[in-house]
Amino acid sequence: PFPDLYLEALSRLNADAAASVAIEDSANGIRAARSAGMRVIAYPNPLTRHLDLSEATRIHDEEPLMSFSELRDWFHGLPDEPVEVVDVAFPLDGVPTRIVK
Repeated sequence: PFPDLYLEALSRLNADAAASVAIEDSANGIRAARSAGMRVIAYPNPLTRHLDLSEATRIHDEEPLMSFSELRDWFHGLPDEPVEVVDVAFPLDGVPTRIVK
């Protein structure tokens, strides 16, 4: 689980890893995001629900995935809480798009 993709996205977005949160559904994805210095919400899918996802900062095991404001509230009070919540989409051209809510 190399952090290269997360590090590249953070670099292209000029984002601070400590102020960023990744949403992952697998143990390897969690490890990659943590290796990049990010906090992680584990959002297990039916195939990964039985795996140990305890390396995540938090585990969200409910439908649907929370809203951006709920995400911000959920991390309230944690050390280095994020200043902003960013959704990153990777379109076909491979350039991440930053959406601040």
